[in-house]
Amino acid sequence: MKPPAAKTEEMLSVAAPGLQLEGIADAASPALTVEPRHRAASAYLALQPSETAVLHAASRIFAGFAANGQVTDANEKELSDRAVRLATRMALVIEKYVQSDEEDW
Repeated sequence: MKPPAAKTEEMLSVAAPGLQLEGIADAASPALTVEPRHRAASAYLALQPSETAVLHAASRIFAGFAANGQVTDANEKELSDRAVRLATRMALVIEKYVQSDEEDW
């Protein structure tokens, strides 16, 4: 499902230190453009397994916020960042207390 045209630019930017991906021009928002280097950077996004695990946990946390009616246009970025911080904290706690088969303690 395609996002509404009015939110396309806002939804395609990422709130992360040192990282900002701009919108991509499409039929709904032809005014949005991207430099070739941004398009190339987003095309080669490859997450490590631990990063993917945190992404999955963060998306579930954010979905919980949304299901609870907490997400608004005004706080969407703040809550998505909070979900990532919570998921990362959970991963660090698990790393501290749980020993996997391949780890030596």
